[in-house]
Amino acid sequence: MFVYISCSSKNQGFVNVVKEAVEDFNKENQNVKIEYFFPPNAGASGGIRISDNIRKILDADLVVFDLTPDSDDNEDECGNCINSGVLIEFGIIYSLLLIKERTQLLLSYTYLSSGIQINTPDLLIFLSDKCKKSNFTPILSGDFSIISYNLSNKEFLKKQIKEKIIKRVNFKLSPNTTLPNSQSPFSVSD
Repeated sequence: MFVYISCSSKNQGFVNVVKEAVEDFNKENQNVKIEYFFPPNAGASGGIRISDNIRKILDADLVVFDLTPDSDDNEDECGNCINSGVLIEFGIIYSLLLIKERTQLLLSYTYLSSGIQINTPDLLIFLSDKCKKSNFTPILSGDFSIISYNLSNKEFLKKQIKEKIIKRVNFKLSPNTTLPNSQSPFSVSD
């Protein structure tokens, strides 16, 4: 299993918190290995091919988004913070979710429905508390929970990420298997 990190390449504080959450999970749960992938850290040239990146996104078990842009230079005329690269990656996942939903609906009317699985990752979406999340498109602000964060509270961030990892691992394991610390249901907070 692996976690895909989608955020500004300059936001190493956020990336480090995700890495710490994964490493903490691995220390606490020796029977499951979680890896993380952050595209700017891949390869000697500082990046990977776009097609390889898309494959990584589609194969991920969990995608952790930080919509926060590099700097205030990415504010539009309305004062909205945007990170266009992260929104592109979000669009890839969102389109996959729509394809899965429609394919499963179509297959439910045919005899082909048994055994066909389309992998879609779980999503965890963060935005710095310095940015306004109310001005995102309805797809983001209405259909998905965006969690405000501040890097001064790294433990909050790590807790959210670890809970989502545990939820995903339990989903992928057999129904009779659970991991320690997974008794409480995952909850999203703003």
